[in-house]
Amino acid sequence: MSEVSGEGFEFWDPEDLAREEERRSHQRSKPNGVDEDWPEPDLGIMNLRRRAAPPLPLNVLGKDWSRWVENAAKAAACPVDYIAMPLLATASVLIGNARWAQATPGWQEPPHLWCGVVGDSGEGKSPGSACLMRNVVPELERRMIGDFPERHREWQAAVAFDKAALKRYEEEVRAAQKSGNASKLPDMPTPTATDIEPQRPRLRQNDTTIEPKSGTWGVALSGRIGGLGRDGNGSERTDRSPCG
Repeated sequence: MSEVSGEGFEFWDPEDLAREEERRSHQRSKPNGVDEDWPEPDLGIMNLRRRAAPPLPLNVLGKDWSRWVENAAKAAACPVDYIAMPLLATASVLIGNARWAQATPGWQEPPHLWCGVVGDSGEGKSPGSACLMRNVVPELERRMIGDFPERHREWQAAVAFDKAALKRYEEEVRAAQKSGNASKLPDMPTPTATDIEPQRPRLRQNDTTIEPKSGTWGVALSGRIGGLGRDGNGSERTDRSPCG
């Protein structure tokens, strides 16, 4: 068994040792140990070669909204696309299930838009949405509150009532068990509070982790699924199944 000095590589075959020594000698003869046969990297891959985005047809938004989008884009120093996309997404949320678009007789679709802004860092995506998410949407949420504070207080009172009733029930069960008289077992109290806590009306969600969204999704999904079988006027739909 032979050993190459310096790195502790062991070779059982002398031919392996000879090849390794030849490779190292060839490597030492090159500047900085760089293989001259290795080609220079093609830096052209760093050029994304993106085509310019097609111009957004602002005229479809109407005279007033197109002018608003243009002014907001100038104020935010960003393309009009980064203003129009949050505007369309917000309008979709506000319309909800109240109105459906009809392309042809028998073909109706809800106005649910799934939007996303695409662009490099520093192109103005966040400033473009801030004019809506920071000023307009919070005011809309404030106006949507309605009777939420009263409903939430009623729910909290019902939860406290149920806890007190359950505690009293457990005390009566322990007393019946101690006396050995099963006929004195009390009836289980009926809950008065709903399982889902009333949620504050909101149009935006900043924390996208599962835990904070679970309560909101529970309310939103129940309403969304319940509305699949109804048209924009709230009537039962007969042209498709609820899962269609």
